[in-house]
Amino acid sequence: MTKQEIQELKASLSIREVIGRYTTLRRVGRRWMGLCPFHGDRHPSLSVNEEKGSFVCYACGERGDVFAFVSKIEKVGFAEAAKRLTKELTIENGQLTIERKDNKDAGALPERLSVVDSRLSVENEVFLAMLLPAGSGCPELTPTWLDFGVGQSPFLVPERWKAMRNRLVFPVRDEEGRLVGFAARRLSDEDRDKPKYINSETGELYRKSELLYGLYEAREAIRREG
Repeated sequence: MTKQEIQELKASLSIREVIGRYTTLRRVGRRWMGLCPFHGDRHPSLSVNEEKGSFVCYACGERGDVFAFVSKIEKVGFAEAAKRLTKELTIENGQLTIERKDNKDAGALPERLSVVDSRLSVENEVFLAMLLPAGSGCPELTPTWLDFGVGQSPFLVPERWKAMRNRLVFPVRDEEGRLVGFAARRLSDEDRDKPKYINSETGELYRKSELLYGLYEAREAIRREG
């Protein structure tokens, strides 16, 4: 991005709205105050100046603009922060917005889906609810399977998931926790005529090359351990 594009993007964003997705802000005079998400803040010490497009924490010293905030809280570089903010801005027109209400999740950016992708996301949740319990055969592994929602697909499923029927199914979520697709493994290696693994069809919602399995589940541990 050029300097001009960065400035235009910054001017188009409300730093209060962006930071408000991570912590509750209350107006105090001409500023907005809230608990700082960068340390164990017990008293509101984060100050957001919407007019200047900046923030500062009077306790831990973190400060900067909207790019600095997203870079810090998401643990990404400037370019990735700008990319995410650009996406947040450009998808407003003609698309469906679904916002998480729990501001306690520091990674809880709003999910923004097109109308088509929103329908597919709902259909994914329906298929997930159809999965049968699947035993891993290993007591140490079973809790992990439960955490990741691994299950067995029944034989009778909607046409969209016909290829996944009677398979071990792994729900795939993007880094925001959105259920974007599934990966499935055949239950028996004797069925050599069938592919061992299959995945959801590639589309706007599911892009295998852009997904890292388990990243959403590991985000808090990654953030905690640095």
